Amino acid sequence: MYAPSCNKKYIGSTTKALKLRLNAHRSKRHPLFQFDDVQIRALEENVPLEKLRKREGEYIKQFKDNLFNTRVAGRTQKEKYWEDVESSRQYHRDQYTPKKEGGDGDYRQLNYYKKHRELVLRELCLKNAKKSARMPSRRSLLKYNFTQAELDDIKKHIQKAKDDEHIQD
Repeated sequence: MYAPSCNKKYIGSTTKALKLRLNAHRSKRHPLFQFDDVQIRALEENVPLEKLRKREGEYIKQFKDNLFNTRVAGRTQKEKYWEDVESSRQYHRDQYTPKKEGGDGDYRQLNYYKKHRELVLRELCLKNAKKSARMPSRRSLLKYNFTQAELDDIKKHIQKAKDDEHIQD
């Protein structure tokens, strides 16, 4: 879709008649319709359905500087990431900027940890005991007040690790 009085265009794909697609965009108040002379034309016809989105994406990449389109059709998340690695990485870095570097410190995972700190540390202690195949320290046993079932589970892991060690010898 384009308007001769506007330097930006919109590229899309459809299996329907072009006039129907134009009317659908008009009813959704596409920004291009702020210009009165909007027209639509096919860049390609009879593209196989399985290739339609990919071809649309290729045109979007080709004309990217003068388009209303913000997303590239047919592009996977992986392709999007690798097309502009540095800005992708910067975006993710900015999501986790520490408070001392100007971030607001309002992070979902950090808030969960602060709210459930004791539970998180208790679970981590259990997990580490099983992973290392040894009982938690006396201090941890007193601090977290493990149930007998939890201690029995750790003992099973310890025994299994010893049995596996004997099998390998």
